[in-house]
Amino acid sequence: MQNDENKKKKLKIIGFAVLITGIALAITAFADFFITIARFNEFNGFGPGMPKLFFLGFIGLPLIAVGSMILKFAYMGKIARYTSNEVSP
Repeated sequence: MQNDENKKKKLKIIGFAVLITGIALAITAFADFFITIARFNEFNGFGPGMPKLFFLGFIGLPLIAVGSMILKFAYMGKIARYTSNEVSP
């Protein structure tokens, strides 16, 4: 039983770390994209060029999915017990 608790604790730590990293990368990618689009008219229609950090979105969005999946597995027991207690008469 103690071994399961250690595994769940590790999954929670890893899940939150991956999720937060993914969110930070996705925010950076989208901010770079929208800032580049907003500056398009400042340069007489030529624009400042292409977004340079947009590729981080392709890394960040899958990390968000993986982090969410890890957290789902880490909290699965608590959610199942709560649901069982609420449904039973």
